[in-house]
Amino acid sequence: MAFAGTAMADYEFTDDITIICPVKAGGDTDRNTRTLAEAMAKIGKNAVIALREPSLGPVFGVKGGAAGGGYAQVVPMEDLNLHFTGDFHAIGATNNLLAAMLDNHIQQGNSLGIDVKKITWKRCVDMNDRQLRNVVDGLGGKMQGVPREDGFDITVASEIMAVLCLATSITDLIPAGYLNRVSKTQLTEMIRKRKDTYRRYRDLSIFAFIGVYLISVVDAYVDAELSNFDIGPDLSMRIEPTVINTSAPSLSKRNVGVQCSFCF
Repeated sequence: MAFAGTAMADYEFTDDITIICPVKAGGDTDRNTRTLAEAMAKIGKNAVIALREPSLGPVFGVKGGAAGGGYAQVVPMEDLNLHFTGDFHAIGATNNLLAAMLDNHIQQGNSLGIDVKKITWKRCVDMNDRQLRNVVDGLGGKMQGVPREDGFDITVASEIMAVLCLATSITDLIPAGYLNRVSKTQLTEMIRKRKDTYRRYRDLSIFAFIGVYLISVVDAYVDAELSNFDIGPDLSMRIEPTVINTSAPSLSKRNVGVQCSFCF
């Protein structure tokens, strides 16, 4: 159902409502959804909306940020628009890995007899780049793959994204039959250990980055202080014996030592 203007106040909402808002290609459906939710809240209705993570394309396109703007925006806008949780990168890498495995199988002899003209699995990129929607790849010779028509989907339209959206828990993403070999407790413990491991690596990476940054700052400061330092061929160091306390009146009070001199 779709409502417009003040007509919403004339309706009593007793059930969940799924709103379909047809717009032209590139229209800001997220903004329409937020505006409608705010309008429902304005008339005293409990409104909850579910928005998927925005694609990178709209962020730098004519639509502006995919998290809205003005008084109708989702915060933190920068985190939402740029990378967010990293799910899109993982989905894109998984999808493209499967595409690479498919092309490698064809390159290595195609024992399954896959018809390259009927392949519907495309690569994906998180950018609405129309130049990549239909491409020809595998060019450049025998060692560069089998030439075929290919294309790129936007990441949110990939099959891996569909799998992730339909999953209700981590168990839906586990291969069939795996849960028969391990218990749910063992699976939970394994996932916890892996999460802790990745978190530890992340923290170490952060500390390492800070350490390298501080060393770079110190190195830059030293270079700036020594910018006028003479590094000509006259630089030398000379070590020679010498007599200490030459102003003493008697030889018995004079000492013999080693003199180290630097020439700048």
